[in-house]
Amino acid sequence: MSYYPDGSHRWESVRHSKLSTIGWMDAPHPIPQGTVDPEDFARLEQLIVHGWTPEEMEGAHACTFCFGDPDVEPPERIVAGQYRRLGGAQVCVPGKSRIYIFPDAILHYIDTHGYQPPKNFLIAMRKVDPKDPAYRKRCDELWRLVAPNYY
Repeated sequence: MSYYPDGSHRWESVRHSKLSTIGWMDAPHPIPQGTVDPEDFARLEQLIVHGWTPEEMEGAHACTFCFGDPDVEPPERIVAGQYRRLGGAQVCVPGKSRIYIFPDAILHYIDTHGYQPPKNFLIAMRKVDPKDPAYRKRCDELWRLVAPNYY
C-alpha cells in the first residue's frame, strides 16, 4: 500500500486541492493515535461494504506494520457481517467542498494500531448514507472534478 499523510492532495496519479487522503498508512511512517467511537467504526464498515469507489485494485496489500512484505495476502475478517480481505479497495466520502479517499484497511489501522482519522473526515463520513443514490452521485461528481482523466 502507498503512504499518503492524512489530508494529502495526492493519490496515485491524481493531484487536486479538493482531494484529501485519509488513512493511507505504511511502515515506517507514524500512525496518528487516538480512539474512534464504535458508531464511527460501524459507519466505516458500512462505507467499505456499500461505498463508492473509483476503482477496484488487483489483489490486496498487507499491513507493513504487521507483515514486512506488503505482498503477503492479508487475512480475512468480518466487516459489517461479511467476510472481506482488507487492503484491496479504496472508498470515497464527499465533504462540503472536497472528496476524501481512504483504504478499506483503515479498519485494521484503527482496531490494531490505534489510528485516529482526522475530525473533519469523521464529520463528513457521519453525514453520508452509502446506500443513498445521492451519495453515489455526489462522489461521482467530485471524482470527475478532481480526476477528469481517470476514467
